[in-house]
Amino acid sequence: DDVFKPGYQKKLTTALNKNARRKFGLKPNASLEGVLFEKSIKLNDNFGLTSKGIFFNYVPYEIASYAQGEIQIFVPFEEIKDILK
Repeated sequence: DDVFKPGYQKKLTTALNKNARRKFGLKPNASLEGVLFEKSIKLNDNFGLTSKGIFFNYVPYEIASYAQGEIQIFVPFEEIKDILK
């Protein structure tokens, strides 16, 4: 809530899932269940900011198997600039 405007959740979740599909080489509407435990990735409080965007970090077993290790999904500010404070 310190970084985003009220009501940011839906747009940020959409951007996060879009970039997850890009990271895993999936088509835009493909299910994430083929590579993750979830159909849709939920926002978490484990994120970091860079000069170019925000990355969300998911620890083993949070959204995928232990063998996949920690998963970071990057969302460029350009995609979410209208919800940033």
